[in-house]
Amino acid sequence: MSDLVDPEEARTEFLAMLVHELRNPLSTAHIAVDLITESATDEMQMPASMLASSLGRLGTILRGVAHNVAVARGPEQPTAEDVDLHAFVSEVSEGLRAAAAGRAQTLTVSGESTVVSIVSSRLVHTVTALLSAALRFSAEGSSIEARVAGTDSGARVEIDDVGPGITDAEASALFSPFDTARSPAPEDRPTGLAMHVARRMVERHRGTIGVRNRSDLRGVTYWFELPR
Repeated sequence: MSDLVDPEEARTEFLAMLVHELRNPLSTAHIAVDLITESATDEMQMPASMLASSLGRLGTILRGVAHNVAVARGPEQPTAEDVDLHAFVSEVSEGLRAAAAGRAQTLTVSGESTVVSIVSSRLVHTVTALLSAALRFSAEGSSIEARVAGTDSGARVEIDDVGPGITDAEASALFSPFDTARSPAPEDRPTGLAMHVARRMVERHRGTIGVRNRSDLRGVTYWFELPR
């Protein structure tokens, strides 16, 4: 896996996502503080001013981070290459077999050789996040399967878990930033960023991603599709 994941690029992509997600709520907070200040009583003017000042400092920090991201990305962006998606998913899964073995789980990759144009260092985050979620939510001793298949326009990857399933509300929020509603246990609660980054990486490839309950067994199927 070390040849697939570029730590610096992963850090840069995370910071870019963080800046993007914080800009809108920060702007809303600025507007709210302005409205509060206009109608605040004399004793509330100082707290409102302190809040405005803090928001200003946060905005300065975000602009600095955004600048650093732009510098780190440089003028050249990672280029896509033709990759056998089945071989790629198989290689990523190898890095998770130890975690699966620790819970007596088996992890298999089936399907067919399908070539698509991807940036491997980006898509590795998606495959890792979906496989990790499937392992985390599946019972000990269960079998997790990833399938790769060609489509008329590209390729589709499906990953089945053997877990409790997912509600409509959880499915709608699963790929949102900082969502931690669907966690196997409070002590195993994730940060809520992995699935959001997974979606961002697929969308950068002009693809789609989702989750649905399985029709054959308990559990869910995570999936994403990519164009050729």
